[in-house]
Amino acid sequence: MTHTPGPWEFDLNPKWQSENGMSCELVVRPQGEFPHGLWIADCGLSVDPEHVANARLIASAPDLLAALEEATLRLTSLGQDILQQQAAITKARGPQASSPYLNKPLRTVEQAVRDSERKP
Repeated sequence: MTHTPGPWEFDLNPKWQSENGMSCELVVRPQGEFPHGLWIADCGLSVDPEHVANARLIASAPDLLAALEEATLRLTSLGQDILQQQAAITKARGPQASSPYLNKPLRTVEQAVRDSERKP
């Protein structure tokens, strides 16, 4: 399974009402889905700066993943160790996913460590 395609954005939920006991005032959705449509995340109340920062970070996830995959491809072509990058991509995409930038299944951290230990 893949994630909802980006880009994502965050904004205030126009249907939010404080009387309902829910914190869904600030939500992340696919770009163009406001004011209605699919929700990706409920980030709490907009009066809390930490909630706003969390919403901003979540909304940037597809862009961050694409940039990381591109950087990983470039590092690989230069012969650089990409263990941390692969671990982060695997965490984002899931252990059975493949990366469109690497054109092969991603290794888990454990697989990458085992592979590096085998090298002379």
